[in-house]
Amino acid sequence: MKRKWTCSSCSLTFSRRWNLKRHCKLIHGQSITGFKNEHRDIQRKVNETKFVFINAMPDSRKQSFLDMSFDMINDVAKLKNTIANSNQIFTRLNFFQSRAISYEKQIADLYAQNWIVSKSEIQAVSGYVCNKCNTFSLRPIIDIGHDMTMQAKHRCVHGDKSTYIVFSIPPNIENIDEWTSQVLLYHLNFYIPIGKYLAADDMSRPFNAFNEGLNSDIAYGLMGIPDRYPLYSFEKDYKIDWVDRAITNLGRKIVVEEHEMLDFFRRVKSTYAIFEIPVGSNFKRILMRFTR
Repeated sequence: MKRKWTCSSCSLTFSRRWNLKRHCKLIHGQSITGFKNEHRDIQRKVNETKFVFINAMPDSRKQSFLDMSFDMINDVAKLKNTIANSNQIFTRLNFFQSRAISYEKQIADLYAQNWIVSKSEIQAVSGYVCNKCNTFSLRPIIDIGHDMTMQAKHRCVHGDKSTYIVFSIPPNIENIDEWTSQVLLYHLNFYIPIGKYLAADDMSRPFNAFNEGLNSDIAYGLMGIPDRYPLYSFEKDYKIDWVDRAITNLGRKIVVEEHEMLDFFRRVKSTYAIFEIPVGSNFKRILMRFTR
């Protein structure tokens, strides 16, 4: 009877010892270092054939006691880092919770002390330069002709300043008019980012009605100048293209360039105003405003 070789790990039998060695190496990762054979007469008893194996672990994977100690120390260090990171996470969570409580309080204060309106409700921006306190103030206008201008609302020291924005004029500014026009243009772009037009309406008739039998100052006051409207007067020899286009297109919107907007802002420090324009021997009072 032909001898058979049996794997001690999985009891698979082989007709050749070489096949068994190859099987043990590929399947079980083991190598056969020797054989313990019984007498030839009993070699047919396959189950009694015994082998001596060693684990084929490479030397690089064998660890000494010192290596194992270092691994344990590294594991403890990793655990400490994990705990420390957890503490940092809890600390940040507490920080964010305190910030959230602070923001909730600020929002509650805003709702309690202010009207919250949409940007689309803002119709204009009124500005005022105060030489006394060296500031430039801006106030959003919801209803032109009803809301008070920035000049009327401005207070240098006392008064409620929560309804308007105050800018300190930088000391190195050479041209304040140019600087204020840029500030106004920025705020106009904030409220009306796309589609800005200039609209004009003739207010000469109501002014002439007030002016009959009254001097100009009283007539201006009755019309709301300067508390409700800013006022700017042109000289007789003015030559300004955007003004002429606005007068020609009364009651309609016209497109203006950015440099024309800046010229408007340099003159009145607001996005709307009543302009006194000489026409022959008289004046026209034209309300001009930037709109959507």
